[in-house]
Amino acid sequence: MGADTVGAAFAEIDRLVPDGMLGIAVSGGGDSTALLIIAARWAGARGRKILAATVDHGLRADSADEADAVVALCAHLGIPHTILQTGDLRAMGGNLSAAARDARFALLGDWAQGQGCAAVLLGHTMDDQAETVLMRLVRGSGAEGLSAMQAGLQHSGMLWLRPLLGIRREALRAVLQAEGIGWIEDPTNEDPEYDRVKARQALALLAPLGIDAEGLARTAWHLQRQRRVLERAMDELAARARRWGVFGEVRLDPDEMAVDEPDTALRLLADTLVRVSGANYRPRFRALSEALDRILSTQDAGLGAGTTLSGCLIRPEAGAILICREPSACEPMRPLNQGAAVWDRRWKITVSGDWPASVGIGALGEYGLAQLRASAGKGTWTIPEAWASAPRVVRQTTPAIWLDDGTQAPDLFAAPLANYVNQRTVSPECAIVAENTAAEALPWASRPTYGRAGPP
Repeated sequence: MGADTVGAAFAEIDRLVPDGMLGIAVSGGGDSTALLIIAARWAGARGRKILAATVDHGLRADSADEADAVVALCAHLGIPHTILQTGDLRAMGGNLSAAARDARFALLGDWAQGQGCAAVLLGHTMDDQAETVLMRLVRGSGAEGLSAMQAGLQHSGMLWLRPLLGIRREALRAVLQAEGIGWIEDPTNEDPEYDRVKARQALALLAPLGIDAEGLARTAWHLQRQRRVLERAMDELAARARRWGVFGEVRLDPDEMAVDEPDTALRLLADTLVRVSGANYRPRFRALSEALDRILSTQDAGLGAGTTLSGCLIRPEAGAILICREPSACEPMRPLNQGAAVWDRRWKITVSGDWPASVGIGALGEYGLAQLRASAGKGTWTIPEAWASAPRVVRQTTPAIWLDDGTQAPDLFAAPLANYVNQRTVSPECAIVAENTAAEALPWASRPTYGRAGPP
């Protein structure tokens, strides 16, 4: 193996990874395959345990065979491997690339948490970083966007790490060639319909001007450092202007927002929207700026109108801006599994006891509120004071456990944030806890990690 490349990767893995078992996301492409080989050697040298998973999107005829090839390689390396399938992404409509990306994060995150992994390693390289910077330059991004991919990413209760951001793609392929290990070439990597392919081709044309992957990655590294200063300013404003509610909602102080620097106020609004919605990315600058102007002017005018953005409802209250999850944007109901899982990318749900096999987790919604009212009328549930005082739209978006066997209307089993359990249908040993992960940790960026001691 290339000693310099492997040594650099080992050093970055050592710097980034926490204690505990690690997951590796392996598509079968050159970058992730090289990461798998390097991580296997690292784990052997450090006495650590790693697992691997491949997401089969089913978008190409050969995808199942490609996933099986990763299975075979992992078996050869002695690494446990799991294939995760997304289902029919085309049937969902919309942006197929975005749907595939979101499905990867969701499937890999659930898999990693179910396996007890402390982090998941991703195979993004310096070339990926440079392409990201170039694409965001085209969009007119500021420091937030041009700082590009972070080496550490906290999202949906899982830590995602990119130890190869300082290594070129060609160096990783040289490692595989030296080992006699092949990899899969995704045909979409040559399809000029994709923005990333256009950026890759543009980089080749810009090289004679001295605009190359190393230089753009250096720019991202410097901007990541500057971004820290901006984040500290936002943290100071958040301490004065942001209050979290117990049901996942947030209230911002419009007076504090109005007197601070506009960029800091925009940054706090974006950060809040990302936390409340669990989104992977901030809203675009124009939409964000228009939303902030609208809600601040609405406060001045004393109007009651609100707006929606990034899967959140934003509306004025007396002396505050309420931001909560948009009910229609909540994650659909899905099966409830034993142990811990993240629902709607913001609630960590931990269950124990012998729950029926046909129960699922989803939003409480209007139907759930009606069932709670009926229980209160019968005297089988006492309404908590905090629950009674919360806005109706906020209560609708809280997690609930449902029995849905397909033969009748779903029956509400539990609403943990309302302190409700249907004792007629749930045995006493059944328990459920809902914890808002978004209130404590950024779902899309990890503050402690900003690259090496010097530029890459």
